[in-house]
Amino acid sequence: MKEGVDKLKKEKTRLVQKLEKLQAAAHEIKFPVKDELITTIDAKGKPLTPLPEPYVNINDRIPAEALGNTIEVWDFFNTFRYALHAYTYYCM
Repeated sequence: MKEGVDKLKKEKTRLVQKLEKLQAAAHEIKFPVKDELITTIDAKGKPLTPLPEPYVNINDRIPAEALGNTIEVWDFFNTFRYALHAYTYYCM
C-alpha cells in the first residue's frame, strides 16, 4: 500500500513540475501569428508560395437574390458529406 502511495506522490510531483513549466512558457506563446511571420519561416530554404488575397465580396459571383438558396445547398451537401463519412466509417 505504501509503495502505491509513494508512486502517486512522485507522479503528482512530476505533474506539478510539468504544469509549472507549461504555465511559465504560456506567456511566450502569442496568437494569432501574423501572416508575414509565417511566410518568412521555411525550414528547408525553399521559397514559399504567396498567400492568396482574401475574397470578401461574394456578391460579385452570386447575386443577392440567390445567396440564401446557395447557402442552403452548400449546407445540405456539407451535412451529406459528414453523414456519408460517418456511414462509411461505422458501417463498412
